[in-house]
Amino acid sequence: MLKVVVWGESLFQFYSLKPIIESLKQRHAELEFVVPNSIKADVIEYLQIDNNQVITINQVIENQGKLRSTLIKLAQKFFIQAYIPDDFSVMYERLRVNGEIVLLKKLFKKLSRPEINKGYGKFMNIFRRNPFPEKKILTITNIGWHYMLGGLKPMCCIMESWDHPIKRPFMVDPDITFTWNNDLKEEIQEYQGLKDVRLITPLKFRYIEEYGDLTEDDLQKDLSGAYLDDLNKMKENSVVYIASVSSRNKEAFKGEVALIQQIISYCKNKGLQLYLKPKPNGVPDEFDFLKCDSVHIGVYGDGTQSKVMLDENYHKYRLALLKKAGLIINVYTTFALEAALANKPILQLDLVKNDFFGHFAELRENPHIKKYLLHDLPIHKYDGNQEKLNLILDESITSDRKMDYSNAIKEWIKPDVGLKESTEIIVNAIASL
Repeated sequence: MLKVVVWGESLFQFYSLKPIIESLKQRHAELEFVVPNSIKADVIEYLQIDNNQVITINQVIENQGKLRSTLIKLAQKFFIQAYIPDDFSVMYERLRVNGEIVLLKKLFKKLSRPEINKGYGKFMNIFRRNPFPEKKILTITNIGWHYMLGGLKPMCCIMESWDHPIKRPFMVDPDITFTWNNDLKEEIQEYQGLKDVRLITPLKFRYIEEYGDLTEDDLQKDLSGAYLDDLNKMKENSVVYIASVSSRNKEAFKGEVALIQQIISYCKNKGLQLYLKPKPNGVPDEFDFLKCDSVHIGVYGDGTQSKVMLDENYHKYRLALLKKAGLIINVYTTFALEAALANKPILQLDLVKNDFFGHFAELRENPHIKKYLLHDLPIHKYDGNQEKLNLILDESITSDRKMDYSNAIKEWIKPDVGLKESTEIIVNAIASL
């Protein structure tokens, strides 16, 4: 019998993993789930599994014994500071651990990128017993409790977000890794040193394929409350602006608000509605001061790891919103990826660094924004001149080439495999280990 341990640390991850888990159930695999205690009840309800199939990460750690679990935690801190170079990537330099021990950083020779995951696994295996003997492991990036997984085999790992290959070392050494396309495959091989990397569809966007053939009416018939109210207030062919930052980032927020106010001015003059979509983890009500007859503010998130990703009506709402949109305006968000997969026209702005945008324009230096959303694609550079923006928006709404950017992103993001085939690829890989 196929015995699989599914290690997941967030509700978002289990949304991506669900089709794989359902397929494993159909194959009568013996499944065990390891999750943080904070999401255990939600995972049991979402996956319709028995309580005795789920153990918490703390239980796994405690099963190592008090002395060994203490050594494991100390060992992983030592390895990170002694052997991982601060310049692993631009993103890692910003994220690296605080409380550094300078002596450790000076005494030990740093590993190269391809050596880190394998080296970490060998190191951790000295201190930690295998908590899952004779079982295959399925996990998904980004792993926080990696000191319990580093070096364990056999293992399959799914890339959850497009920036994970260069964000930090995975700290696991899977036999097989899954990602979306050849560019990200090359990043995984370069930064993570993993050789067997296979292509699948982006599981986190699976709602677009699952509900893509439904009409707006079909999508809305199961909706109620805030979702239905929001869609009813949204006009057909609205101009949709996707917020890139929240008011927590005060300086960048000022620059984004300045841009939004210019878009509002255009919409007022053209008799259009601007639909402003806040960040899911933004601050409630932060854009309310912009409300007017030409502006509708979308549903605010609650800023936490809520259960919303496990609600199919939430995904129907998101797709209905996309279907109703006339034009998506994007600056620094990955919602552009979803809009492209949903075949919506996208105006991608590349802001010029100047006093008008301030710190907001600096966000373009994010490696993946710069490399995949702004490089060598039909984008519009913008310096803050209202008349120029008016011309850009006119062209984006009326031009017969308004789908060029969206088509280019769609071609980049997605391999030639759909959800069903991707599920089979992953499950067959797990079975083959």
